[in-house]
Amino acid sequence: MNGTSTERRNARLLGSLRWWNPDRPVASANDWLMGERLKHRVEVASIRLGQWEALRRMGETATTPGEYKEAIRIGLHRQKPGGTPEPRWPEAVLSSLLEEMTSLSKPDTGDTQKELDLQLAKLPAQAQEIRDLIAVERLRAFVDALVTRVKAERALQEEAE
Repeated sequence: MNGTSTERRNARLLGSLRWWNPDRPVASANDWLMGERLKHRVEVASIRLGQWEALRRMGETATTPGEYKEAIRIGLHRQKPGGTPEPRWPEAVLSSLLEEMTSLSKPDTGDTQKELDLQLAKLPAQAQEIRDLIAVERLRAFVDALVTRVKAERALQEEAE
């Protein structure tokens, strides 16, 4: 691919980011966090802030939703010498997080998605790559919103104490 083709391709990929609703990952993060607090209050509270920050850095090089979720699944386990991986987070919380991410990696519904599908029909060779890029960006926004909310709430708790 020559320079001009690469530039055009990158412009299309970046332009694809306007095809997802940025409010959806934030709402999902808030809903997930509140739901997990109700189900697993002690477990969620026991997750150290550094582990939440590490979550934000996991999957930085992922290019597909599957790669991103796998990087998080692996990152939230620690390898014991000579043993099997052990979860850093409570298993119920980790499973719930990965389930929410699976749900969130699915395309938005509605008119915007229909228009995106029409546009992607013109780019069959890059269509899946663009869909993956949108899904990964949505997942990154979810994790970022989740970590930001946890940090803000913990800072407010510390201030109140």
